[in-house]
Amino acid sequence: MKTNLNLTLTRLRNENNILTNLSSFINLRIVFIVTINLLTIFITMHASTTIYAESGIAKYKVGDLDFYCIQDAAGEMNNSIFAGADREILKKYTQNGKSKSSVSTFVIKRNKKSILIDTGNGNALLDNLAAAGIKTDEIGDILLTHTHGDHVSGLFNGTKPNFPNANVWLTADELKFWQASNNALVQKTIKSYGELKIITPDEKTQIVLPEITAIDATGHTPGHVAFLVESKGQKIFVAGDLLHSASLQFPHPEISSVYDNNPKQAADIRKKLLTRTVKEKWIFTSAHIPFPGFINLETDGDGFKIISVTKNNQPNNQPNNPTKNTTKNNDNTNADNVEKSFYDFTVNDIDGNEFPLRKLKGKKILVVNIASKCGLTPQYKDLQELYETQKNENFIIIAFPANDFAKQEPGTNAEIKDFCNKNYNVTFPIMTKISVTGNNIHPIYKWLTEKKYNGVADAPVQWNFQKFLIDENGKWIKSIPPKTKPTKNIL
Repeated sequence: MKTNLNLTLTRLRNENNILTNLSSFINLRIVFIVTINLLTIFITMHASTTIYAESGIAKYKVGDLDFYCIQDAAGEMNNSIFAGADREILKKYTQNGKSKSSVSTFVIKRNKKSILIDTGNGNALLDNLAAAGIKTDEIGDILLTHTHGDHVSGLFNGTKPNFPNANVWLTADELKFWQASNNALVQKTIKSYGELKIITPDEKTQIVLPEITAIDATGHTPGHVAFLVESKGQKIFVAGDLLHSASLQFPHPEISSVYDNNPKQAADIRKKLLTRTVKEKWIFTSAHIPFPGFINLETDGDGFKIISVTKNNQPNNQPNNPTKNTTKNNDNTNADNVEKSFYDFTVNDIDGNEFPLRKLKGKKILVVNIASKCGLTPQYKDLQELYETQKNENFIIIAFPANDFAKQEPGTNAEIKDFCNKNYNVTFPIMTKISVTGNNIHPIYKWLTEKKYNGVADAPVQWNFQKFLIDENGKWIKSIPPKTKPTKNIL
């Protein structure tokens, strides 16, 4: 029943032959639900950067522009996509046959004008845009680096366009490629967004704003394009799918993936543009390098290596409700550093406000993952009744919406809150939407489900409405199956 969104070769194809499947975060709109704000890391590389790593939102100041990396999902690339690559090289530069990856989109914002680069699969994108204070109806233009599914699927939620006021841009060659591979989606896009706008990748024709130009990056697809964003001498290079594994293809740019339409051409343009990145001192970012993906490069033999300069430096403008705690875990795809005490975690409530679990000390706690379109959804009523009868007995319920099972919690945080209020009059605390299983599992669920963290038992989440009971001292007591009704007897 689980939806496995790990990137694998056999599941990366969609209507137009490429579907990138990454672990859902939470739709956090997961991410790095990515609406999960556990910490703030401040990184400065030529310009001020604010990274809300658990939320999948990174903000970078480029001259007069605000530049955001908005993560849609996080996961791993399997080495099988690098067919024909030397095994020893793969072993050296990747771990356990995989490399960390991401599906990221980007927003360029000046005042109320917002431009979106790519749309991802539509997993965490909408929630993360909302968390960053970017309204979908303020997106006036969408620039597509290319038209593989993990870059265009976020245009729609079913039949509904996610960005009703936007123009969609792509190169003429990419439009021909898209028409040949998935003309039905092309026509759907035209019907919803109007006639498509054509990008001229000549590095001098402005795209929407004077600060944005397009650079030919043909190889991955016939009309693949990258963007250079420049303001007041600061430059960010948005490279699309120039590469799929930072750990492998920076040191070995000659290695192409099976998703490159023309592998040799892709390798040649990768080497050429990475060389320019170093020479012209561009900040590099792209869709599939690990979030947040603002990096400096230098040459290293025949390849390249990453230079990172980190520094506490916080711009004045921040996304809505960023967290300010300094919890040790700054990457929820690598939860091995997760805290050992239940009370060490800080999560976010459904409104995006910090919710330190330490404030629950002295209470018996029932933790449950919820979904609004599940056969078990009526358990909301049972949960509310249990809470009403026991809340004066040092008891509390905290609920985490999750879209991990059969995509039965597709709503945004606002929609989930409204559903719970209107249908079940829920008054127990509901948290921000997260992921409770898979590569993108939230650290609190890493603790709940693994003995090496909670010290008691392994108890992976099997389905929606699985419960965990925590005692008054923060000790893990038991896991309760999804179908077991939440009555006083379970306490």
